[in-house]
Amino acid sequence: MKRLHNHFQTQGNSSLARVNGARSGPSELLSSDCVEQALEGRQAHEQGIMKGHESYTLGTGSRASLLVHGIAGSPAQMRPLAENLAASGITARGTLLPGHGTHPAALESIVWQDWYEHVHREYSWLKKRHREVSLIGFSIGAALSAYYAAHNPVDRLVLLSVPLCPLNDRFPTGLMLRVYGMFFKIVKGKPETLLDVHGEPFSFVYESVPTSILHTMSDLVDIVRNNLDRIHSPILIMHSKKDRVSGKKSGPLVYRTVRSPQKRLVMLERSGHSVMVDVEQDLVFREIIGFLNGGLTG
Repeated sequence: MKRLHNHFQTQGNSSLARVNGARSGPSELLSSDCVEQALEGRQAHEQGIMKGHESYTLGTGSRASLLVHGIAGSPAQMRPLAENLAASGITARGTLLPGHGTHPAALESIVWQDWYEHVHREYSWLKKRHREVSLIGFSIGAALSAYYAAHNPVDRLVLLSVPLCPLNDRFPTGLMLRVYGMFFKIVKGKPETLLDVHGEPFSFVYESVPTSILHTMSDLVDIVRNNLDRIHSPILIMHSKKDRVSGKKSGPLVYRTVRSPQKRLVMLERSGHSVMVDVEQDLVFREIIGFLNGGLTG
């Protein structure tokens, strides 16, 4: 399997205007009936999804985990981890975030609150069926998971490559995004491929994203930074010293700020941004499974 890298991710501290009518966060949680109705409509929602980008549920364990992918990505990013979780007896749900899995243009009307409500529906659905549910997020999915845990009870929280610090302190990401948006409508990337069950290659990430989505990502990151001290769930933070997307200061920032009585920070030495599919993949899997099984060492 090729190593996978997401080149679209950004982070920053801007506070750009949100789309009119978007929800501001956790103040409007959905009722149980709404959750059921929304999840019953998932199959209809995912009609037309590109090959390999679909949501999935692996395993039948009494404990579960919700896996949240990064920007422009898909649940396929998380599948190797999901397979290992399922093999260890933990049900793994890889969910497809709104605006993903179809065409990059679908992201133009998306704001981070859409992702938040989606995660709330999925987590609530799992919680009704499993005695314990953990939340595992990668990249912008990690930022989203952190915000969710700051405002909702989460049994266990895992953040992979969470993007909360700019790569260059001299140039705030928000400023760079505004300047970039003046001249460009899209951001291009270099997505890699996976092989499906038939041995056919497929791209599991968008080849580009609209600049507008970077603005709402920057909003989310800014809000998450200001809410880290509301997190009390047991938490595992994994970050690479060589992460050229999220910035190596992000992991330690989370560790210092959260109020969790049980917390662990693992700084990887050789991986890039996509730690769950990079050269230290086995270590990442061992740490996560050990943590979800109740361990918290070091």
